[in-house]
Amino acid sequence: MEDMYMDHNIIISIFVENNPGVLSRVVSLFGQRSYNIESLTVSITKREDIARITITIKEDDNKATVDQILNQIRKLIEIKYAWKIEPDNALSRDLALIKFDLTNHSLEDIQKIESSYNAKIIYFTENNVVLEIVGEPSDIDKCIKEASDYDITEVCRTGITSIEKKSTFVI
Repeated sequence: MEDMYMDHNIIISIFVENNPGVLSRVVSLFGQRSYNIESLTVSITKREDIARITITIKEDDNKATVDQILNQIRKLIEIKYAWKIEPDNALSRDLALIKFDLTNHSLEDIQKIESSYNAKIIYFTENNVVLEIVGEPSDIDKCIKEASDYDITEVCRTGITSIEKKSTFVI
């Protein structure tokens, strides 16, 4: 199975003014260039007036298009910084909630997955259980693949958030 988020993906990080409509303007630039956003996270930074947007897109052979999008993003008034995070300099995490139907399986089956992936059961009844896993996107992909042997009824992921190991930005 190809990793859902990380194989051949580009991570773009953007510091923006925390104003209504900024996210919409940034995201529309990807659609205009026919790029599908694989993952999108947004959060306030240590400054309430600045937000951080992390966008993950599939890498293709057209590096110039990604550079064009970054250049267009940088031209927006509310943008403070926009850059690609290099894979070898990225610390990336994702969170997934996985719901299982226990009709044909036991809680012990799910607990095996829980211990294998350092996950956590956050809810259970006699009929279903919800597992929380936080980690590198590739580890979550592996967990979901292994868990697919059981009756998964729902999977919800937060999306990738990344920070650079070595960074010069101060916000």
